Amino acid sequence: MERLKQEMIKKNITQYQLAKLIGAKSNTVNNWFKGRAKCPRDNYLNKIAEVLGVHPAWLKYGDRDYAPTLKDEVMRIAEQMQSYTPETIKKI
Repeated sequence: MERLKQEMIKKNITQYQLAKLIGAKSNTVNNWFKGRAKCPRDNYLNKIAEVLGVHPAWLKYGDRDYAPTLKDEVMRIAEQMQSYTPETIKKI
């Protein structure tokens, strides 16, 4: 949970915002931070990793091979940008 907390602080995301972004109840997210639940289930873990731009294995296990790098972040953003249509860009 420490890695999750660190990434949320870096990205300025609250527990409430995280819950909304991943489609979870606020109580569910709160339970992770209070220690009532060990770790988010894989379905939530994958969504959290996507929101934070990190690898799920890094969040869950702390595997340094999956720690986010600047290159990873740039590649992730570039992939997201490819999916934007001209209409989407105008809305932004």
